[in-house]
Amino acid sequence: MNIKTLLGAVLTLATLHARGDGLQDLETFLREVKSAQASFTQVVTSPKRAGETTARSKTSSGRFEFLRPNRFRFEYTKPFEQTIVADGQTLWLYDVDLNQVTARKQQDVLGSTPAALIASGTDLKALSEVFELKAAPARDGLEWVD
Repeated sequence: MNIKTLLGAVLTLATLHARGDGLQDLETFLREVKSAQASFTQVVTSPKRAGETTARSKTSSGRFEFLRPNRFRFEYTKPFEQTIVADGQTLWLYDVDLNQVTARKQQDVLGSTPAALIASGTDLKALSEVFELKAAPARDGLEWVD
């Protein structure tokens, strides 16, 4: 999931009123929203390879919820079932098809990923140390951040 898509989803979750631009809305979201849940559709598009006429994409869907700081749950239902749970210390990945659970230290796995943005982000200044953020044009009734 790219950061622009994730930030758009975050701003949608918060259902914030536009107050100027996406950066202001993101700052308000980080400061005020401590938990949320939503259904999601994630589309990951790869760059075209030589000889391909269109870029390849993969669509996944499911539910997502978070509770700050550092706790979240992704439940992927399509194209295959998979659950990712983080409790602030450990990140568990349960693969239904393999009937297997993998556990790793959360800080080692997340680093500067978009999931870390939602789970641990509490202010715009801290995020700006890890991500290059800039307001993007509003579209589809939402404020966006690149």
